[in-house]
Amino acid sequence: IVPTESTNWVEMHPSVFRTGQPPSGLHVLVVDDNPSNLAEVCELLSRWGITPILATDGVEAVAVARERELDLMLMDLQMPVLDGLAATKQIRAGEQERCCARAPVLAYTSCVLDSEVLRSCGLDGVLEKPCNAMALQECLRRWCSHRGHIDFVASAFTGGDC
Repeated sequence: IVPTESTNWVEMHPSVFRTGQPPSGLHVLVVDDNPSNLAEVCELLSRWGITPILATDGVEAVAVARERELDLMLMDLQMPVLDGLAATKQIRAGEQERCCARAPVLAYTSCVLDSEVLRSCGLDGVLEKPCNAMALQECLRRWCSHRGHIDFVASAFTGGDC
């Protein structure tokens, strides 16, 4: 999926792409309409050899999730076109329809939300904005290690460089 509009940050960083195979083998979808938020997460992930798949709204996220097997999705909740809660509901419906594995979707937000609201929409947890290296590392350890990437996740952080 290549959106018709791309942010300047994405154009300036060709190593970050919207489709293709990440070098680490991890398939992390980052969904946010704010270029600086995308840049922040992409910068952290790239330090560990993870090139994320980007989407700038919920419609793009749903399309990517239908076409690809993902290990983790970081979903902004407040976006134009289709917000993160509605997008997550559509992603979950698509997973059930296709009988495929449920990929973890975390709300990537600065909002405080009730955990029942998150669960009812199909979200698995929260990664708070602004994101820091330690929180993102913990997120990857928790949500990606059990999905067959334990060796990569463990080796990516052994250098202690956040």
